[in-house]
Amino acid sequence: MLKDIKSKTAILSLLLLLSLNFFLVFPLSGIDFVVIKCCGNCQSLSNDGSKPFDYNVNLLSTWSQNFGLVKELLLVEKELFLIGGDKEIFILNTTDLTYPKLLGSYHNNSGALTAVHHAGRLFLGLQNGLEILDVQNYSSIEQLAFYETAAVHALCLDNETLFLSRGSFGVEILNIANLSAITPISMISTAGEAHKIVLKNDCLFIADSVNGLEIYNVSNYHSPVKIANYTDGSAFFDLVVDEQFAYILDSSGNFKILNITDILAIKKISEMSFVHPQKLLVENGTVFLAVKEQVVLINCTDPLMPSQITMVNATSDIIALRKKNSCLFMSEKEGIEIVSLENFTSPEILSRFGYSDIEKVLIAGGYLYALMGEEGVAIIKATGHSILQAVSNYRTSGRIVDFCIAGRYLYLAVKDTGVEILDVLEPENPQKVGEYLSSGNASSLAIADNYLLLADGVAVKVITVADPSHPQEVAQYVRSLFIPDKVRFYEGKALVIDRDRMQVAILELTFSTATGPELLFSGMITGSQFIHFVDVAMQEHYIYLSTGNSLQVYDSQAVSINSPILTIEKGSYYALKITNNLLYAIGNQNFQILTITDLEQVNRTEFPLLGSFLVDIDVEKEYIVIGNFLAGDDLYLFNHTYPLAVEKRVWPYIVLPIGGVVGLAIPIVLIVRFRKKKTLHS
Repeated sequence: MLKDIKSKTAILSLLLLLSLNFFLVFPLSGIDFVVIKCCGNCQSLSNDGSKPFDYNVNLLSTWSQNFGLVKELLLVEKELFLIGGDKEIFILNTTDLTYPKLLGSYHNNSGALTAVHHAGRLFLGLQNGLEILDVQNYSSIEQLAFYETAAVHALCLDNETLFLSRGSFGVEILNIANLSAITPISMISTAGEAHKIVLKNDCLFIADSVNGLEIYNVSNYHSPVKIANYTDGSAFFDLVVDEQFAYILDSSGNFKILNITDILAIKKISEMSFVHPQKLLVENGTVFLAVKEQVVLINCTDPLMPSQITMVNATSDIIALRKKNSCLFMSEKEGIEIVSLENFTSPEILSRFGYSDIEKVLIAGGYLYALMGEEGVAIIKATGHSILQAVSNYRTSGRIVDFCIAGRYLYLAVKDTGVEILDVLEPENPQKVGEYLSSGNASSLAIADNYLLLADGVAVKVITVADPSHPQEVAQYVRSLFIPDKVRFYEGKALVIDRDRMQVAILELTFSTATGPELLFSGMITGSQFIHFVDVAMQEHYIYLSTGNSLQVYDSQAVSINSPILTIEKGSYYALKITNNLLYAIGNQNFQILTITDLEQVNRTEFPLLGSFLVDIDVEKEYIVIGNFLAGDDLYLFNHTYPLAVEKRVWPYIVLPIGGVVGLAIPIVLIVRFRKKKTLHS
């Protein structure tokens, strides 16, 4: 009997300990958010000292149309190679000259200065040597060899022999028959810096900074022999050679033509002076001379009397030139231009790219849309959401300042005209299907059902787009001393910002079958002389305003709408996006995600993107796209996991402690009953 009592007591004690353990693991005071991790190099911060929300964000891919400083251009069939001084190589298909498509890119060892393409291989002259790439597969470029030497300024290839111009170190001749063991053959020492080199008929022509033009017989690679020299005391730096003439640029700004028919008696036959000429190109008796922001075309069919034909104006200083058929390709300080020269007297710009920075972004149906000002809209396919490939570009006669998308239609706000409507059912071939001409300067768009809201600096206009080919204005809102320049839409409300006057108007959009939609004013939020409203978003009856260095929250149902109910000063806030009870914001080098289900406990997680200046953000399902204004990647594509709703996280903290109480009550009841039975038996 005693043994039975002890065993029962032991069991009851064990149950008691287990129930107490429930209290230790699941305390009643533990109702709070749980942090799992923050992916990457992000830094988790919060506004009110509470824990940041549980969130996973992963960078999937980036996209850029900012090619950096392109030092050299190469044309191989329909491919255009952009050789960058910023350690990047880009390859574009030029089948459509109005919008070359990026085929591939490669990050090389150091800044490239020059390049030569031959038989599927790209030979790069770098700051620190020579790099040879296999470029037969543009999507998977591979390094074949690297040879360390001084900075390579120019290259010449002769079968399995390569000539390297190395500035003050002269010219080096290499045997590249075995790429795994590139071997030097010989050296040519020059008096000054060897700049441009040209190989023609076993002769190597060298543009030298001291000795002018030097010519070597290199029929024997192991023992080059100097056979001629021409100098007039100036430093030569660019050079083109044909059968009869050498075309020279010197550092004093002079363009010279030398007769080299008799190598032993070279003669200067003509000369023209320019201010800071940079590059020289010669084709069929026409010289193309890059002079600052212009290309001067010179007729040299009579080399004794060269004459200027015309000039092609560029956007910025020209760095490199190439010509193919009737098209001139120009690498400039700020981008690339392709110009048609079918009519020399009236050159026509076919395309300009790499100039504009990203201003706005959209994501819809597996495609990204990037607004780039004067360069129009780039449509980018996200293949598997890991590879971003531009598939088309759409430009207008004016500057596109905003856009929005609904279904198969993309709506463009064009500053000087109004609205253009594109059918993007086939993103590779967007088609204009309609337009709306506005009396003001279009600045912002928002779409709601079949109605388009347009802010044009004069009014907020409601335009029906039920028939996209014939958009019609059906209502407008005008207010004295209020210039609408940004508009957003949320559940029957138009949120309109006048950024200059630091005001936000809230307009009720009501629908009537008789009169159509009407905009009725319902409230105004006024900033101060220190606060400029940048963007606006709304959820339920709360209005969220970004001011750059803060986020302000207003209650549209409050008595005094001018007083924010919450101001968050940690972080930077420019563009806003609300979805799934989360507010996404970007500013400076950071994007942030804030939980706004409970404004008394706003949790903020911050993800820094160092070296960037973020300008816009959009969200679709689990994907986030962010636009960057500075050099580097133009677009960032992330995926993110949705955190569980607060209500779903609270139940373990309530149910489990209750279970612990029940678990504790059971052994107590058993003990009491056991003792009662014992007393009765006694």
